[in-house]
Amino acid sequence: MSAQFTVASLRSGAFPSSIVTLGDLGQWLEANGTLHLQRRREMQSAINTVCRALGIDPSVVPAEPRQLRPRLSKLTPAMAGVSLRRWSNAKSLLLKALKYAGLKSMAGRSREPLAPEWEALRGLLPDRHFQSGLSRFMSYCTEQGIAPAAATDRTFVQFGGELENNSLLARNPAGVHRDSCKLWNRAVETIPGWPQVLVSVPDRRRDFALSLDAFPSSFRIDLEKFLAQGGDPDVFADSYSKPVAESTLRNRRQYILMAATALVRSGVSLSKIIDLNVLVDITNVKSLLRLLHERAGNKSNNAIYHIATLLKTIARHYLRRPPETIDHLRDLCKKLKPTSEAFTEKNRRCLRQFTDQKKLLALLTLPERVLAQVARRDELRRRDAVRVEFAIATAILTNIPIRIENLTGLRLDRHLQMFADRSLLSISVEETKNNVAIDQELPPQLVRQIQVYLRKYRPILLEGPEPWLFPGENGGRRPNAGFGQQLSKFLAKEVGIVMTPHQFRHLAAKLYLDQHPDGFETVRRLLGHKSIETTMRNYRELEAALAGKRYAALLDGLLSDLPKSAMHEGL
Repeated sequence: MSAQFTVASLRSGAFPSSIVTLGDLGQWLEANGTLHLQRRREMQSAINTVCRALGIDPSVVPAEPRQLRPRLSKLTPAMAGVSLRRWSNAKSLLLKALKYAGLKSMAGRSREPLAPEWEALRGLLPDRHFQSGLSRFMSYCTEQGIAPAAATDRTFVQFGGELENNSLLARNPAGVHRDSCKLWNRAVETIPGWPQVLVSVPDRRRDFALSLDAFPSSFRIDLEKFLAQGGDPDVFADSYSKPVAESTLRNRRQYILMAATALVRSGVSLSKIIDLNVLVDITNVKSLLRLLHERAGNKSNNAIYHIATLLKTIARHYLRRPPETIDHLRDLCKKLKPTSEAFTEKNRRCLRQFTDQKKLLALLTLPERVLAQVARRDELRRRDAVRVEFAIATAILTNIPIRIENLTGLRLDRHLQMFADRSLLSISVEETKNNVAIDQELPPQLVRQIQVYLRKYRPILLEGPEPWLFPGENGGRRPNAGFGQQLSKFLAKEVGIVMTPHQFRHLAAKLYLDQHPDGFETVRRLLGHKSIETTMRNYRELEAALAGKRYAALLDGLLSDLPKSAMHEGL
């Protein structure tokens, strides 16, 4: 329903309470003759830019900063199809429009001058880190008429509430609130003349698992023994199985800690959790899984299912519990296995982005574009080298869609091999998830890009001799999760897409099947699946979409073959 604007409401400048969407706000601006025409057009353009970036009609986008912020925080200027400056201006103008219309909103980094007392205090700050970290709080206090000497714990709490409810701050508002409190306290302790009021630093941690140190030493010893057997098994033991990956051991440790914590929170005393035997007792298993199930909203999820299957593994292979116990645990695992699609909605959303051919072209040309841009810089900075590093990672995933653990584990002394005029990426059976070796020849363009990276940019990232293609801190390997998250942020900023490293595998399947609808065997080999059934199960949905496209092409062909006279007769 369209909003109705009365002459009285326009003269008063009051925003009618019935208007709750950005579409309503745009109509109100258009009807409001009290605002300068140019300013009105700028605000309306900002609303359109934001809604276009969100891909949602203005009539359904809420005109509230609290609801807008989480949506906008996921967008980058590239996603909006505008420059960084234009995107910043659009958000700033949107806030001004909300404020002008009478809706409560909090500006970002204010360009308005601080009150003299705050400006004098700002002059005492030693560096930009302090100045940037406290600028929003100082602007807030200036706007509220709060002097430095009057700032209290309550002032910071109110500031945090404003950030949470009335700002479009893309970064975590709770984090900005916490950082402001920490910097204020540091200023109290280190800067002469600073108001001597220490404030409470909010603790927003939501850790569920207890610390491992909270459990009896006998439990910790048994846990380490179990993990050691998985990481370095005895090849002569009857129960020998292939060593598990480091990432699997980390996950097992966390799952066992979660299970033990859930047992404690279900009412079992910490002192009674003396070893892993306690965790696989059927009564205890049901208690801890029931608590986790209720905590998840009375439904199962992958974490609960993995905990259940791990407890079954411990009972069967490590503790050698009787068959009836294993059967009970197996039955629980079946009941807790979450229903899942072969191809999730998250993956569908990822691939839908590439119906826009400009997005696909931007992704495919990204590595070369970044190398060209950085090469034009007069002075190389570490951030430039990092940018090239992610561009090379993107190039590898585009050409050879390996898993993230293999990407971060690439070593110059093992996996990149040169033979005459050819270069290979070679990863052994033992290093892949499904025991399928990877041996693929690198395209000449990718070889050249890697060589430029190795010669010119990788040395900037090194602190010593390291074998990793993508070196981490302190000579170590890059963590899978951290590198993956950083790469996703890089793609969002540079290309304007939401994509994880693993989804390059889905994109590879889509691109090949688009051109070769029956090419599942090639996709199987490309992705390293052992079985064609795995490939078909994962990507059969893509074939269904292609069938629709082929049928549409058939109809177009039939129509083009009909004589024009027949088409007119049909009308």
